[in-house]
Amino acid sequence: MSALGTAASQPEHEQDVARDVFIARQPIFDSQRRVYGYELLFRDGWENACTAANLTDAAGDVLQSAWFTFGFERLVGGRRAFTNLTRGLLVRGYGETLPVHATVVELMETVEGDVAVIDACRRLKQQGYLLALDDFLYRPALDRLIPLADIVKIDVSREDAADQVDHVRRISAIPRLLAEQVETHDAYRSATALGCHYFQGYFFCHPQVMQARTLNGVRLTSLKLLQCVTRTELVLEEVEATIRSDVSAAHRLLAYVGSFAFGFRAEVRSIHHALVLMGKHQIRRWVSLMALGEMGHDKPPELLMQAAVRGKFCECLSQDVGLGHRAPELFLVGTLSLLDAMLDAPMAPLLDQLPLAGDVRDALLDRPSPLRHVLTYVQRYERGNWTACALLGRNLGLTEATASKRYQEAVAWATTVLTDGTRNAH
Repeated sequence: MSALGTAASQPEHEQDVARDVFIARQPIFDSQRRVYGYELLFRDGWENACTAANLTDAAGDVLQSAWFTFGFERLVGGRRAFTNLTRGLLVRGYGETLPVHATVVELMETVEGDVAVIDACRRLKQQGYLLALDDFLYRPALDRLIPLADIVKIDVSREDAADQVDHVRRISAIPRLLAEQVETHDAYRSATALGCHYFQGYFFCHPQVMQARTLNGVRLTSLKLLQCVTRTELVLEEVEATIRSDVSAAHRLLAYVGSFAFGFRAEVRSIHHALVLMGKHQIRRWVSLMALGEMGHDKPPELLMQAAVRGKFCECLSQDVGLGHRAPELFLVGTLSLLDAMLDAPMAPLLDQLPLAGDVRDALLDRPSPLRHVLTYVQRYERGNWTACALLGRNLGLTEATASKRYQEAVAWATTVLTDGTRNAH
């Protein structure tokens, strides 16, 4: 997958106008299903098309703007940022402007092992950079390049994926294999069987086995809490009683209210006092994340992060698309959109156990509604599907600059909450 994608040239009459940069991230897991890094997906604010003549300059501008505007550390949370370079960017030394300990330099699939490329790669290696070959398809022109690579990315959705793996291994035993386009658990298992070390895709966002799952005591408490907060009218006493019945839930509540994520450190006298301090909107958000975290305790932590980002992104967009009065419902739509993956069960029966508003339920079952359109936009954005985002964004009255800002807010919020609040309270 090309992270720089289709960055376009700037119209001549706008040469001095500041360039808006849009960015999303896609998780990359290790063999323990821990997040190793994120591929950063960039796009600038012009038409989603380019020519070979302007790709290098435009991509370089996007790369530099993304570094200074967003800050890679904030986006990847101390993990590796996989960043694509064209041949032009590579030989011009753009890779050396990136933080060496936070970057994996990806060579786009069009880059071949000529003298200038080999020299540039050796310079990067000498400085300590990791190199990856993106969208690998074997050809003899890559024979000199493969031994310099630390990671080779194989599209496991291709029929010849096993042959590509064999080519890499025959040339050099050094590169680690990264399976991309891993969108299902079957694809994950196939990639593991091929000996891949890293896995890129959203397989973790989908149920592994589509069948009902028995709920243990912890999951039952979490489900009861979800039932409380998904009612049209939240009853504080009902939430309090459910939390009182679970010591661990009570502990997490008190830890959250006293955490940095909540915004201030308060002296909490009781569970009831903690809930009053939070307020109903905050209760809905906290319970949603805490309950999902418990339900998916055996899942990759990134799944809960994804739910938090989705929920907050949907909520942040509410004002911009004329749905400010539905912000709480949009947060629920975003977070609950991964409920089936958390519990490895079909979505419809799970929703039957929750007293959701009709259009919230419709949105989660992929039925057309204003809430569903926002969720669809968010899902397309997180995958870097810029063309689809542009089309749906126009229908929603949503500008790219606004969406980019809201996405950054959502990532920052989710990182803070799951680091300082919900997760630390486990």
